[in-house]
Amino acid sequence: MIRQRYNRNCVKNVHTYPGADVYTDHCLLVEKMKLKLKVIKRGKMQQCLDLNLLRNEEFSKMFSIEVKNKYNSLREECIEQQEERGSEEQTEQKWLNLKESITTAAVKILPKKEPKRHKKIG
Repeated sequence: MIRQRYNRNCVKNVHTYPGADVYTDHCLLVEKMKLKLKVIKRGKMQQCLDLNLLRNEEFSKMFSIEVKNKYNSLREECIEQQEERGSEEQTEQKWLNLKESITTAAVKILPKKEPKRHKKIG
């Protein structure tokens, strides 16, 4: 059972104590192991934008104008290349253009949200 759970090289020494003063019908098992812990790599944090500012009329107008301008410029570039593609590729390209225009406008206009800090107890 030990060899199934852990690598054979991890288990260094194993002793069983069948007559141990433990009130059970199992045998006591003591082992020495050497474990190597893996380093957990944290990925990059996503940009957190303050989307609550879009409720403000001034920011919402600026955002919508920026999205329209960016989408129109991307659409004009796409029209030149559109003759070669099929209908499925055209809808995919339209979606990518819309997605890019929204994300670039959001990064350009909206400020970053400050991360919540936990208060230290002490």
